[in-house]
Amino acid sequence: MAIEDIKIKINGRCVNNCSFCPFHNDPHLLEVKDISYLFSMIKNPKFKSIIINGGEPTIHPRFRDICIYLKEQFKGRYPLGIGTNLIPLSWSKGRYIGMRELVLETFDRIEVGCDDEHRNIHLLEQFAPEIVNAGIRLVVNVLPDFCSEETKQRILAVNDKYDIKLTFSELHHYYQQLPKINDITKPCQKRAKELMMDCNGDTFFCFQQEMEIPLFNLFTVTEKELEHYLNEYDPVPYNFCECCSRYCPEPNAIERNMKRFKKVLSRGMGKTKKLLVRAK
Repeated sequence: MAIEDIKIKINGRCVNNCSFCPFHNDPHLLEVKDISYLFSMIKNPKFKSIIINGGEPTIHPRFRDICIYLKEQFKGRYPLGIGTNLIPLSWSKGRYIGMRELVLETFDRIEVGCDDEHRNIHLLEQFAPEIVNAGIRLVVNVLPDFCSEETKQRILAVNDKYDIKLTFSELHHYYQQLPKINDITKPCQKRAKELMMDCNGDTFFCFQQEMEIPLFNLFTVTEKELEHYLNEYDPVPYNFCECCSRYCPEPNAIERNMKRFKKVLSRGMGKTKKLLVRAK
């Protein structure tokens, strides 16, 4: 299976404490030397993009150094992405001076989770035009079950006004509330599409598999083993994955809310099209 994205979680702390997210209280950090070590072992790179995540990656103490490394080694060769809640981009003291400019000049894609738990709709509204005008792809991911009607409408307004990609996530992290299903016999269709490295070096093929046993750890894997995982390994079915309907009980409230949100989005896009027709 071909790897499409390499996702590196450089830290495990965040400025938010979202109820659905387990990634806000992990003290581990990946440094430039660790990221460089990973790529030095990949002798025949076939991946398509590199994405930096957290926690909130911009609060990493040496985030600036990581950006410099990424620009020097990969800018123009592979699309660079970052997952951020945007909050530190509004800070202007200490090491956060110039943070927004640094992000804009380093990354080709910015992925933002936006809902009432993230508390960042005002920053999405503020920074969306700057991000889009810089030629950066802005992707906004929404968890409908954690969005008030007002927040939904404000997100839709940003979607109508700017060239963004609006997605709806089924990854709600209810690991303890959804029962595990251990009789899956078919491999996941999305297997081996992403290589996700945790901030302690543990590595998985996708976000869902993180609740299983890691494939390997950056600090113990050999170059030969890594080559096998990247080019030859075909994982067995996961014991649990809430992304796929085959791994879940019947549709739950979150799925129903997501459908309702999509209907609202469709109505909003329909109104926009009518206004464009009238403008012509």
